[in-house]
Parts: sequence; structure tokens; C-alpha cells
Amino acid sequence: MRILTVWLCLIFSACASISEKHSFLQEVLSLEATADEKAQMILDAMTYEEKIRFLSGEGWKDHGTVKRLGLPTIHFEDATAGIFLNGINYPAPLVAAASWNPELLLAMGEAVAKEGRYYGKDVILGPGVNIYRMPTCGRNFEYFGEDPYLASQLAISYINGVQSDGSIAVIKHYAGNNQDYDRHTVSSDIDERTLREIYLPTFEAAVKAGVGIVMSGYNPLNGFPMSENKRMITDILKNEWGFDGFVVSDFYSVYSTEGAFVSGLDLEMPQKSGDFAVKKIKNLTVPDKDKLLNEKVFRILKTYLKFGVYDRIVAGEKEIPDFEKWNQLAQKIAEEGIILLKNEDNLLPLKKDKEQTILLVGRSSRRFNTTAIGACTVFNDRIGRLFTVGLIDGFKEYRSKNTKIRWASVNDVAALKKADAVIYTIGLGPFGEGEVNDRSWDMTRRNLREIEKLKKYNKNIIVISNYGAGIETESWIDGVKCFIHAGIAGKWADRALARIIFGDVNPSGKLTYTMVKEWEDFAPVAAQMQHPELFVVHPRDTKYLNFPLVGFGPRRAYGGISKMLKSKNPDQFEYSTESYDKMKHMTYAEGRYLGYRYLDKVGKKAQFPFGFGLSYTTFDFSHLTVSQKSISAAESTNIKVTVTNTGEMSGAEVVQLYVSAKQPQTDRVLKELKGFEKVFLLPGESQTVSIDLPAEAFRYYDVDEKRWRIDPGEYEILIGNSSENLILKTAVTVL
Repeated sequence: MRILTVWLCLIFSACASISEKHSFLQEVLSLEATADEKAQMILDAMTYEEKIRFLSGEGWKDHGTVKRLGLPTIHFEDATAGIFLNGINYPAPLVAAASWNPELLLAMGEAVAKEGRYYGKDVILGPGVNIYRMPTCGRNFEYFGEDPYLASQLAISYINGVQSDGSIAVIKHYAGNNQDYDRHTVSSDIDERTLREIYLPTFEAAVKAGVGIVMSGYNPLNGFPMSENKRMITDILKNEWGFDGFVVSDFYSVYSTEGAFVSGLDLEMPQKSGDFAVKKIKNLTVPDKDKLLNEKVFRILKTYLKFGVYDRIVAGEKEIPDFEKWNQLAQKIAEEGIILLKNEDNLLPLKKDKEQTILLVGRSSRRFNTTAIGACTVFNDRIGRLFTVGLIDGFKEYRSKNTKIRWASVNDVAALKKADAVIYTIGLGPFGEGEVNDRSWDMTRRNLREIEKLKKYNKNIIVISNYGAGIETESWIDGVKCFIHAGIAGKWADRALARIIFGDVNPSGKLTYTMVKEWEDFAPVAAQMQHPELFVVHPRDTKYLNFPLVGFGPRRAYGGISKMLKSKNPDQFEYSTESYDKMKHMTYAEGRYLGYRYLDKVGKKAQFPFGFGLSYTTFDFSHLTVSQKSISAAESTNIKVTVTNTGEMSGAEVVQLYVSAKQPQTDRVLKELKGFEKVFLLPGESQTVSIDLPAEAFRYYDVDEKRWRIDPGEYEILIGNSSENLILKTAVTVL
């Protein structure tokens, strides 16, 4: 009753006059009430037009100013690899994911959010968690790889870090946004089971972990743009999963007022783009319009209140920056995320005290890409650098009277022949891949040509990949002694690489996607060959640069069409013939068989398998035990395994646990990752790793019953350090 009385008084004061000393918001924040109660108070005090304007951004990345009530501007910022443009240039998420270290992702999320608050940013537009379906997607480096379980665990850690102290994380791009080519017009047509088992688990895990905001993707999904996909936003995200935050559009991805308003979108960004403006909403004639309007505004207000954004702004809290700590973290993430894929004759690490000449060759070695173009862009603030760094900077401390390290041309034949090792860097540069810039799987002709030339002159070739994700390797890998995949490893990539190459850091990165030998080994490509009548995957020999340097991609189906949908009733929309005919439909004909799942199905070996990465030491797995050999479908069990460092150097290994149904009652993939643990060990040291295996590790989605299902039977538990090197196994019976 006390709250209700204060509530009514506050509403009256808001409608009459606000004290110069205290705004309406300040009065609300001072009350002992829940976020829901406070949100309702503010909602009740807002005018009809204030509510409508609250559904759209202000300017580019701002939202929510209501001066009359004292509601401050909320600042959004892109931050998948650091605060957009001027933050710490962290390694790209795909590099961070390759650490297989949730603690690092937690620290990264926390650091990015703190730096964001230092710059006045409240909402962090990340993480991106779309699945690595094809290596040609220009934004793969912004995501966590091909496996939904791994992506889920890492996303949860990053989100927890961001939201640990009052910032709000935004998980994106919901859902099926697996390429940037023609992203506004190509519908991702995905069957229900594949959607549930591959493309939705990370979003669901984020919701269950308490993420504050979900961002819809540009793409249509099964024929409906995600910004107005009622089944995905309202039915699944909000009702089935219980998401109580709000849904924001990706920028410029709202194509109709009616569709977005009725289907569950809460906030359009940026400022009143398209036709989702005040006058359009006022003119809508959909049932329960006022109820829907209030629900959207309430969700947004409650989220800001729940995470303390309003409290922090009103209190004038200032974040104290710790740039030294954040830079150290950026370098550590690079050191743990860079992957050693080949080390023939144990050429690496190079010895620091040996008399030797080392040459750095290749255009990318002088301009090593540390970021990419798009929402992920973070300028490198090292002197004289914007997008790149010279690798030689990281190697300077390793120069000595005995060791000579310098740049050389691929045409400097005499020097190449005399060198003890040649480090050659391959890559596309910051403009070669990124947002709206899908790329070829093949390396550039220049890279291929120069590698072949170098192999003629020197037997100790070390190739470093600066490509954002996977590339073709079968045609050139023979004759190359060492291959390091660095990816887009941030501003300290040069230092991290030098420390790995000279052994101050033992590499521990592991692939989060499968690198195949042949183009046809990608499941979507194989499916395209089996179904030539369908559009399954775009050709490999096209760069797919859709818009010079930066832009928002083609909008051929919807651009300029003010109203894409026509409705027979509020729950059943139909496309206008004009729009529907222009839409392309990309069928995910490979289904659940993606990456290592597909290679298991067809019995092929990868060039470099999922979970693979070399170390300078060796590890032994032993003493595999299971706490319960038989469990019910509601129980969990615990798996323990002992890991021993059997080499002469300290290092880290990732214990990977896969589950395989022995005699499945329905079609199941051969095995799935369901647990992992990274362990750091001194030479000769052993440690017992414990992994809890919940009942859901055995489940699959039953399309007929529209629910997750666990069939009774025997399940193999496979333990190893990659999807193709599973050393130990045991079994668990589900009763």
C-alpha cells in the first residue's frame, strides 16, 4: 500500500511539475521497490508519444532520453573485439575462443565493459555467437566457432564478465546469420531439429544465463526477417525460453512497422530508420496495440533498472581505467588463442642463444592485421599504426649478438638460402574480410606463389596465417615445416607470436572449427552437389565484396519498399508477391552434419580437426572414472581423468569430452562435444580433471513431440585432445 501511495504521488508530480533538484527518475530510484515496480512507475508517467519514441534509437547508438522525466541517454557501443574504434584492440573472438579458456572470456568481458563505462558506454553490443557454417563468412572471426556447446560455454563467460558490474551484454545475431553476402535478402531456411541442435543452443544458454538484450539478425529465417519473426522472437525466445529482457534490431534491419511491432521486436536501432517511426505506429490498426506498446517500453525500462544503468548514470559513477591491466590481458588472450598446427622436426621453438639469421617475409609481416572493418573495428593505438602492426616489433627483444632478425623480400634469393629460418605471413589485410565482406576459402594467388618460391630456397619455412578463419592448406602445406594460425590476434599479436616462436610461451590454442582438405569436405558444399536444384552455399571463387570498404550490404528485396508485409490477421503475415519473389532461399541441406559431425558421418579425416592444436610438450591421459555408470534421464554423472605433462616444458592441455549414442533410436550424429577443461601443468606434474555431465548431454530434439528427449540406452564417453584423437573411453547407461 505504501508503494502504491508513493507511486500515485510520483505520477501526479510527473504530470504536473518536476522539482529542479530531483527528477522523476531520481525519485523512483530512491524507493525500495523492485525493478518491475519501478519500471511500471516510469511507464505510467510517460505520455503516449514518449512511449512510442522510446521504441526507436536516437542518433546512431543512443537511446532513451526523456528529459521531462529525467531519463538519461543510454549509450550503446559495438564491442566484439574491444570498444569500437578507440578501445583496447583485443584479439577477435575466434582467437579468444581458441584458448578454450572460459576464465579468459570472463576477464575479457569484464575488461571490455569497464573500458566501455570509462568512455560512457552502457550497453555492449556483443558477443556475436553465430555458428561457423562455412569459412567464407567474413564475420566468422567475430564468433566462437562451429560447435554450439563450446560457443555456449564461452558466451556465458563473456556475458557474465560484461554484466558483472552494471553493463548490459547483447547477444547477436539471432538467428541463422551465417554469412554476410546479401544478408538482407537471403533467407536461412533451416529445419527445426537443426535449428534447435546447432543454431539456437547458444542463444538459449545466454538467456538462461541472464543476458539482458538479444539482437535480431539482418537475415530472414525460414522466410521471415528476424526483426519481424514472431515465432522466433515471441514464441520461442520470450515465451518458451522465458527471456525477460528486450529485443533490439540490428542496425537498419527493420523492414515494416506492422511486422516488427506485432512480432515482438522491442527497440529499433538506429534512429527511426525505415518506417518504424512515431506516425507509423500511431496509424497502426492492429489489435491490442496499446498493450503491445506498453509491454515493449516496460521491458526496456525494466532491463535498464535491473542492471543498475540508471542508478550509475544518476549517481555520476566514473570508471577508473586500468589500461596496463587491459593491455596485458589482450596479450595473454593472444598468447593462449594462437594455434600451432604443424611443427615438423620440432623446428619450434627457435633457440634464443643460437647463432642464427631469421627472415620475416611477406607483405602481411609488415602490415599484420590486428582488426577488421565493420562493427568489430578497433583501431590499434600503437604509434604509427591504425589497423596493423609490423611483426618485427615483437621480435626486437630477441635480437642479440648471435641472433639476427630482419625483413627480407621474397626475391632476396641469396639471403633466403642462407637464413636459418624464414617466417612468411599470409593474410588479406583489414579490408579483405569483415562485415559485409565474405571471402574466398582459397588463399590469394600472391600468397600461394610466394610460398612455392620460398620452399625452393629454404627448408625451414614457418607460415603464419593472419586470415580471420580457416583457409585452404592442402595445396601448399607439404614442404612447410611449421604452420601457425594467429588469426586476427589484436594489437599485441607481434609480441604474442614472438614469445611463442622463441618458446617464452608454450602454445595452447585449439581450433574451434574444422579445417578440411578439400572444398567438397565442407558439409554444405557436399549437400549442394547432392542437391544442385537448391541454393545451399555460394561459390568459393568469389570474394563477395558487396559494398566498398564499409556499408550495410545489398537490400534488393526490401530496400525502398515501405511496407513489406500485408496481414490477413495479426498472427499470420504474408509477403507481398513483389517482395517474396525477390527473396533468395538458402537451404541448410546439410542439416546437423556440420564440421566434425559431417566428417564423422562420411568417414573422412580433417586436415586439422576440431579441437586440434600442438604444444611444445607432451601429455598423457589416464585413470578415466565415472561416478555413476547408470543414471536416470533426470540425473547427472561426473567424469574424472588424470592428465600428466610428460614433456620437459610447462604447458596447457585441453581435455575434451564427447558423447556418442551406441545404438540410437533415431538419427544421431556420431559424437558431440559435451565437456572440456583446460589444465596448466609443470613438467612431470599430474592433475585430475573433473567434468560434470548433466542429463541434457544425452538429449536430442524430437520434432514430432516438439521437445527435447533423452532415449534410454548406452552412451560412450570419449576423452581426448581433439575430435580425431580420443584416447580414452568408457560408457554410461541411461535408464
